[in-house]
This record gives sequence, structure tokens and C-alpha cells, in this order.
Amino acid sequence: MKLKIIDKQILDIYENENKQKLFKASDFQKIMELRTRFSDFIRRKGINLIEEKDYYKVKAEESSNKKQFKNKFEYYITQETVQRICFVSKNKICQKIQEEALKNKEKNFLEILMTTLNKIKQEERIEEIIEINMNDEEYPEKLKQIKNPPKKIYIKGNVELLKQNGIAVVGSRTTSNYGRKMCKIFVNNLVGYNLNIISGLATGMDSLAHRTCIEAQGKTIAVLPCGLKHIYPKSNEILYNRILEEGGLIVSEYELNEKESSDHFRERNRIVAGLSIGTLVVESHRKSGTSITVRNTEEQNKKSFCIPSSLENTKGAGNNEMIRDKRAKLVITVEDIIEEYTELKLKKREDFEFLDISNLKNKMKLTIENEGINISKSMDISKDLSKNKSKDIHKNINKEIGEKIDEDIGKGISKENIEIYNAIIEGAETIDEIARKTNKDSKEVACKLTILELENAIEALPGKRFKIKKQK
Repeated sequence: MKLKIIDKQILDIYENENKQKLFKASDFQKIMELRTRFSDFIRRKGINLIEEKDYYKVKAEESSNKKQFKNKFEYYITQETVQRICFVSKNKICQKIQEEALKNKEKNFLEILMTTLNKIKQEERIEEIIEINMNDEEYPEKLKQIKNPPKKIYIKGNVELLKQNGIAVVGSRTTSNYGRKMCKIFVNNLVGYNLNIISGLATGMDSLAHRTCIEAQGKTIAVLPCGLKHIYPKSNEILYNRILEEGGLIVSEYELNEKESSDHFRERNRIVAGLSIGTLVVESHRKSGTSITVRNTEEQNKKSFCIPSSLENTKGAGNNEMIRDKRAKLVITVEDIIEEYTELKLKKREDFEFLDISNLKNKMKLTIENEGINISKSMDISKDLSKNKSKDIHKNINKEIGEKIDEDIGKGISKENIEIYNAIIEGAETIDEIARKTNKDSKEVACKLTILELENAIEALPGKRFKIKKQK
């Protein structure tokens, strides 16, 4: 009997000449953690669990130590047999499948089986940290090609994403309404072409890219500037966990207990670019940290893409300069990116809702991003909301989470760094002065000052002094 694999999943599905769906009994036994072999099930004539029509005995040949072992048989079982075994077994996995089947009677058993097995596997991934060395098979080939590749990486989540195609999506930590709209449209539509989204879990555009990808039912990779025993920023803990729960991946090159530092942010960017096939800059300040990722992308001989911005929008000035200097291709639709990768033969997902300005307008999500706290409310913006009404909405939402609205947080400066920012406003200029004023360690202050520089909120002066940067 000839069999062919018709679907490779956590449990491969085969098909025989009669178009009957079958599963390899040994695979089923292993995944379901069943102690009893299928051949033993066959012997249970008393309970009539298995009949001859429920399985196929297929002759196989297997080589080991250059010796041929013939007359070996592989058992293949029908979908109905799998269902029957799952429903009578007291195995924990089978019991979960039974529970799901009772909750979802309208769904077919195959769908329930695969969904439950994938969910169980994902739960196991969330807890496990894997160390991957450069010589390991799992180490991504794309990362080997970059300048100064990490000798090893630590991962948590879906390791399969390391071998898949993805686009790095980056931008400033402070964003405009225009930038947020563009991020939602482009990330959503990239997912529609089966591309993963890679970013750095930072506040602002990184966080929005990760969230939008998840909302579009895509897969996202977050690269951290610290070890996997830490989450940076801490306020993104909810997003961090959601990435893992939705089949995404967390990556770091640092030892598990290593904390973030000034150098780590720049080093992290080369991995964000390295794991991708190209980089999309949604919105960036002039001389922002985003330009480092673009430089990394250039050094890796990959393509960068920029969404143009209004000349009045200082938050997008970096994009316009990169387009002017021919460091990135100007893009106005996702198809402008896709056409650069014809060799990958990227295809649109069927029944996927692609976005543009017109259909984003009808139902816009008002998102207040306050260091990872994301509160979304659907709004029909066909009603002409005045500026005063919008402010009231922002106040009410922040009131719900018990957060005092701070004018600087509203500008996009993260809550974790606002104390440093305010100390500079109040006259502290050097690292030591800021450390004394905020009762923080000098090393922590230096790290946060680096982030504020990347956010374009402050600027460094001669003599290692700092001042607030005036926004043009």
C-alpha cells in the first residue's frame, strides 16, 4: 500500500490510495505519551476497541549499522481509531482532548486534536529556555552571515521561527498618530504574506509592531538587550508573555541573568537585522537608534525600506533623510516590499483582511501605550471627535488603570525613564548629579540616559553633561 504525507503537523497526517486519512501509530503513541504500544491494543479482543478495519500494517525496511532489517511492519491507524483511543484513555493529554471535544461539539475531531496538541506543546515551550550554539543545527543560517555573529543564543518559545522568513520592523520610541496607523497597516499586511515580524520589544514602535502581528494572527520574534531571566522593559511583561502564548519567540545572546546595559541596545539591533530578510522603518527621529539597525542591515547586504513622512512631522524626519540619502527604498504599500523578494515566491494568505487607509478609518483602535499597558477601545471615527473629546477619552482610560496622566509620558517617554528626564529638567546635568537626585545607581542612570538619547528626548554635551533636547 502506498502512503503519502498530506499535512506535516505536530502529528503528521498520511493518505492512502482511497484518500483515507491515517496516522503513524508510533508517532501517535510518542506524542500522546501512551505507555501501551499499538500492537498491544490489537490484542484487546475483549473490549472490541480495535478491529482490522481500524488500522493498516505496512511493511517497512530500516537500515542500522549497515545491516538491513526486513519484515518490519509499521502500523497506520485511522482518524476514527485515534478518536476512540483518545476517548477511552486516562492519559492526561487524552483527557484534555476529551474536555475540548465536549466544549466544542460543533468542531470536527481532527481540528480539536491538532489544536489541543499544539496548545500543549506551546505551554511547554513557554517555560523552557534553550541554548543554541553556532554549530548546532537550530542556529539560524542568516545569523551566521552577519558581522560578529553571537557564538550562542538563548531562546524561549517557537524555535521553528528561526528558520522562517521575517521582516524587521523598527521605529522610534516616541510615535505620532500617523506612524501608529502606518505600523498597523504595514505589519498587518506583511503577516498577510506569511512573513514573521521581528523587533526589539522596546516601547513605542517595537511594541506596536509585536502587538499588531499577534492581532493579525501572525508570529513575532522579540530580541532582548538582556538575559532571558529578565524582561526589558519590565512594563512589557504582559506583551512578553503574550508573544510566547501566541507561538512567538524570545531571543537573547546574553547569559540568563545578565541585565540590560548601554552597549546591549546597539548590539541587540544587529541581531534584529540579522534574523530578518530586510528592515522596515515605520517612523524615526533624525539620528535615532533606528539608524543603527538600518546600518546593520546595510552591512549585511540586505534591503531597508522607509515609509515617507510629512515634512512637518519631526518624528518621521529620519525616514525622509534615509530615503533622500538612498539608504532605504521608499514604500507606500507592502507590495513595494514584496516585489523585492520574488525568489521567495511570497503569496497572499487566503481569507485574510488586508488593510489600507480607507478600511482602517472605519474602525480605529485608540491605544494608550504606557510602558506596555495596552488598553484598546474600538471607536467609530466617522463621528467627528473634537480634540477636547479625544483628551477626555485619554483621561478616562488612564483613570481606569489608576495612572496619573503625565505630560511627558504623553510625549512617549517611558515611565521607567521619566524620573531621570525630570531630574534633568530640575537642573541635574551629570550622571553623578542625576544619581544623587533620583537615589539610583550610576550604572543604571547611564543606561537610562542612553535610552533617552535614543528616544531623542535629551542630548549629550561636552564634559558628559546632558540637557533636554528641544523638539523642532
